[in-house]
Amino acid sequence: ISQSLTELENFNYYKAQKNLDEALELAEKADNKKSIGIIYTIKGKLQLIIDEQDKAIKYLTKAVEVQRLINDNGNLGNSYKTFGDVYMAKNNFFEALDSYTAAKSKFEEEALNAELAEVLLCEGKTYIQLKNYEKARDVIEQSLAITKKNDLLKIQSDALITHGIVYNKLNNNEKALNFAKEGVQLAKQNNYISILNQGYFVL
Repeated sequence: ISQSLTELENFNYYKAQKNLDEALELAEKADNKKSIGIIYTIKGKLQLIIDEQDKAIKYLTKAVEVQRLINDNGNLGNSYKTFGDVYMAKNNFFEALDSYTAAKSKFEEEALNAELAEVLLCEGKTYIQLKNYEKARDVIEQSLAITKKNDLLKIQSDALITHGIVYNKLNNNEKALNFAKEGVQLAKQNNYISILNQGYFVL
């Protein structure tokens, strides 16, 4: 499973798929339901990356079934969060919000701060798409509070830049610029390339 995640991060999707298929076979032989659920979630993520949203939904549905059965709440939260990402990719913003809310509840139950901060940020980005900028600002502020308390620099950098976008939409250009600059500086210091590019675009 960890090999598959490494392959995903390195954009080796074929190898990731092959490793996941092998891992699933082993997990099913051992009747290791926790691993089976995790594998289906990662398979869902992979299908989302390669733009196969309907296949992603199929795998994530299987993951959720298994994870509910064994009360694996942390990983169930990850499956719901990935469901939200799939719905965002399909521009189904209300379905995305429902999934992110379900994920948020599981992460809160399990006190998973990094996952909670990230899903709040995703929720904020969804509200931006729905042009509900006040609500976006509120949830991004919650995300930022968690990132600062727990030293989650990558999510913090992304949240700061996204906050800049929100304040720009709310016609507060000074705050927009300050948040975006702070996010860019954090991304630059830690070499978060994709977030840095997003920050430059916002500036």
